[in-house]
Amino acid sequence: MSVNQLLRSIFSLILVAICAGHDLQNDKNLLPLPVCLDGKMVYINRSGKVVLTTPFDYFKFGKNKFSEGLAGFEENGKYGFIDETGKIVIQPAFDYIGEFSEGIAEVEINRKWGFIDRTGRMLFNLNTIKPRVSGMA
Repeated sequence: MSVNQLLRSIFSLILVAICAGHDLQNDKNLLPLPVCLDGKMVYINRSGKVVLTTPFDYFKFGKNKFSEGLAGFEENGKYGFIDETGKIVIQPAFDYIGEFSEGIAEVEINRKWGFIDRTGRMLFNLNTIKPRVSGMA
C-alpha cells in the first residue's frame, strides 16, 4: 500500500468517525455519504458501512453528494450524474455541475452556463454569464 493509499484510507476512517458522531438520522440529505476508499468514490451509511461502490475516482469538488436522488461523478475530466444504485443517468459531458434543487442543476460547458433537468435535457440556452438564481441550483 502506497503512502497516498494509506492516507486516503485514514481520511476515510476519520470521516466515518465524524459521521458517527453527527446526527445523520435527522439529516437524510447527507445519506448516503461519499467517501474516498482506495482512490475510488464509495458511499457509506450512518454506520460507516459501504452501501454503494463506484468505478469513479474520488474528487473533492463537493458535488458528489446525493441531492434529489442524484450525485455527481467525474470521468475523464467531465462531470455527469449517477442514481442511488450507481447507474449513470446523465452522461459526463459537463465542465462543472451543481447539485440538483427543485429538479434542476446548474451546469457549465466550455465556459457557458445553463440548467439541466433530471434527465440531462438542457432547459435554457447556455450563456457566457454564470447564472445567479436565489434558491435554485
